[in-house]
Amino acid sequence: MRATGGSKDALAGCAVLSGYLPVPGKVPETLSEAARGTPVSFCHGDADAVVRPTWGQDALAHVVRRGFTPADDLTASVASKAKAKVPSAEGGSSAGGTKLESTEVKTDGSTSSGAGSSVQFKWYEGMGHSASEEELKDVTLFIRRVLGDPKAEA
Repeated sequence: MRATGGSKDALAGCAVLSGYLPVPGKVPETLSEAARGTPVSFCHGDADAVVRPTWGQDALAHVVRRGFTPADDLTASVASKAKAKVPSAEGGSSAGGTKLESTEVKTDGSTSSGAGSSVQFKWYEGMGHSASEEELKDVTLFIRRVLGDPKAEA
């Protein structure tokens, strides 16, 4: 996310797999002009014991605060809930017990307001700190979509 947010070149997209921001302040305070249209896809297993799912949610909230736009209302809800969490003694955030659904991808560089980058967050039930066939298919589809493949299936 640091490279995407501060990129001087337009990027087709950014896929974040089981990701988090260990040093959130390293993400630029405001997005570069080139980053404004970059679609972002967060993918995270809900059973990840290495990179806690709440850390992924916190990363999403952080990038939304920096100017990336949620692709849909559900991603906005994930980001909003993550913003409201209180840091725990373990250095992470309290999950609040909220089970979140996956969001739909929107990779055309537009949002409901018609401008800006779009972000999705997708959960993979039962997946730990690994990859699954479903996740890899979703990432492949995301990449095909952002590269403008007319054969990319929804």
